[in-house]
Amino acid sequence: MKRKSVKIAVSVLLCAFAVQFFASCGRITHADEVLQARNRKYDELISGGMSKEDADKWLNEHTEAWHPNYMSKENKEGDEAEKPTAKPTEEPVDFMEAICGTYLVSGNGVLTGGAVYDDEGSETTFTKLALHVTQAGDDTVQIDVEGDHGGSGTVSANSPTVSYTDSMGYEVTVTFSVNDGVMHADMRIFGDLSIEDTGERCTETVTLSGDK
Repeated sequence: MKRKSVKIAVSVLLCAFAVQFFASCGRITHADEVLQARNRKYDELISGGMSKEDADKWLNEHTEAWHPNYMSKENKEGDEAEKPTAKPTEEPVDFMEAICGTYLVSGNGVLTGGAVYDDEGSETTFTKLALHVTQAGDDTVQIDVEGDHGGSGTVSANSPTVSYTDSMGYEVTVTFSVNDGVMHADMRIFGDLSIEDTGERCTETVTLSGDK
C-alpha cells in the first residue's frame, strides 16, 4: 500500500514537471527575445561583410542599437518631441466684468428731413464720445454718455446688446464684442424729432464704435 502511494506521488510530480516543461517550451522569455535580437543583428553584420570578431565587438559596444530594452537617444528625443504639450488652463472670463469700463467711441451723425447741424447746411457731422459702462445688477448695466444719451438695460454673453430709450426719447443700442482680444462697443443712437422753425419731422442717426 505504501509502495503504491509512492508510485502515485511520483507520477503526479512527473506530470507536473511535464506540464511546466511543455508550457515553457511554448513561451518566449525575455532572455529569448534578447538572444533573438542579438542573433538577427549578428547575421545582418556578417552579411554586410563584417568578421565574426568585429561583429561581436560591435554588438557589445552598441547595445542600444539592437537590445529590446534600449532606445537610441535620437528616438527618445523624437518621442519627447511628439508628445503633445499641455495647454495652460484658461480661466473663464466673466462677461459682465469684461464689458464694464470706459470706451472711446467715434463716428458720424446723419440728419434727414431738411434739418442741418450748422449754418453751413451740413447734414452730417463727426462725433467723439466717452462711453462709461458700469454694472447695475446681475444682468443690467448703466451706460453714461457725454450728453443726454445715457440709460440702462439688460445684457448677457448670449445677448450682448443693450437697448433703452434715453431722456430725450432717442432709441439707443450698444452691442459688445471682442476684437483681437480687446472689448469693443458699437453704438447706434436714433431719434425722430421735429424742426423748430417749420415743425417738419426729421430723424437723426448717430453710429459710433470704439474699444475699451
